[in-house]
Amino acid sequence: FKPGALIKMVPGAPLGVDVSTTFLFNDKLQLGISYRWGNALSFLTGFKIGDFTVGYAYDYSGGTVGTYTSGTHEAFLQFDILKKHAENGDKDLPKHNHNTMTELLQRNKTEEQQDLELKNKPVKTNPTTTTENKQFKNEKHLRKEQAKREKKIKQAQEKALRKEARKKEKVQQSRKEPSKEKSVSKAKKSR
Repeated sequence: FKPGALIKMVPGAPLGVDVSTTFLFNDKLQLGISYRWGNALSFLTGFKIGDFTVGYAYDYSGGTVGTYTSGTHEAFLQFDILKKHAENGDKDLPKHNHNTMTELLQRNKTEEQQDLELKNKPVKTNPTTTTENKQFKNEKHLRKEQAKREKKIKQAQEKALRKEARKKEKVQQSRKEPSKEKSVSKAKKSR
């Protein structure tokens, strides 16, 4: 729905007023009506194709002009020179919604985490030549050997810790046992 008004002021001539309204259906079909104060009533229809509108209008003349002609048939071609961004802006932009913003922020955070994970993940390639295949197998073997060595070192460290813990226990027990022997020997002497 597009209402419109036009006021024409020419020195020495009566005031001219045009009032119109146009209805646009599915952004394609245009139907409208216009009234020129005391002079004419117009009906129009048009079809929008891209930036162009092709149409037909019938102008029924009244007043003093009506004595000379009963009306006119008019064909028109209308085209848009500048796009009306403000008119389409409300349709294209989503309404502000807290949930939408939260979802977008969460999605952004998730994507950043995935990017970080991919960045830190080593790149695995499939060997394409015999030399690359040998290098790949050698690297794989070296990684296995390194893992075995690390496992043995860890086991040796754990064994050493256990051995040291047993030594400490024995030392503590040996410290407790002489005191028992001394108390027993003192008891024998006193008899």
